[in-house]
Amino acid sequence: ANADRFAKAGFKVYYPDLYHGEPFPEDGKFDHTFVEWCKKFPYSKVGPSLKDILIPHAKANGAKSIGVTGYCWGFWAMTQLCAESAEVLAAVHVHPSPPIFKILGEEMLPFAEKINAAQLFLPVGADDASIKEDGEYYLALKKRLGDKVENHEFPDEVHGFVARGDLSVQKTKEAVEKAFELSIEFFNKHL
Repeated sequence: ANADRFAKAGFKVYYPDLYHGEPFPEDGKFDHTFVEWCKKFPYSKVGPSLKDILIPHAKANGAKSIGVTGYCWGFWAMTQLCAESAEVLAAVHVHPSPPIFKILGEEMLPFAEKINAAQLFLPVGADDASIKEDGEYYLALKKRLGDKVENHEFPDEVHGFVARGDLSVQKTKEAVEKAFELSIEFFNKHL
């Protein structure tokens, strides 16, 4: 449904299976089970699907510019892609999860020196401080990229609200709508 929203806004959308048929269960617990699941998907396993297959396929099918979005774990994957591919012009990170870098034995901050794509962060109140407006990673990107880096925090929402929030709760429904509005505006601005 989330990919459909971008398609309805006029974007050509590709939704690759980066988990090779093994997504994290919707009812999974974010404990050692999640850590072990993450370790099954190092960038050496997911990166080629993005850089060597998805981007060339999109370009061969008429894409004039490339934007990416990642939710939670997807922040880690899209950050890696933005750092290695100049073809990605914009990235939207929805309730990003910086701890994935540590889980996989990587440092996040050095990526701020490698990224040239515009970046939009949509964290929630409980998300890692490094990607919020006063956070170290956000400020490192902002220093290099200026107005190409934006942040809109959803302080009252919970991590995962866009992907699996309860839309029967009016404030969550409104926050989800706002997240998509900001994402689409950002892509229209930078793509």
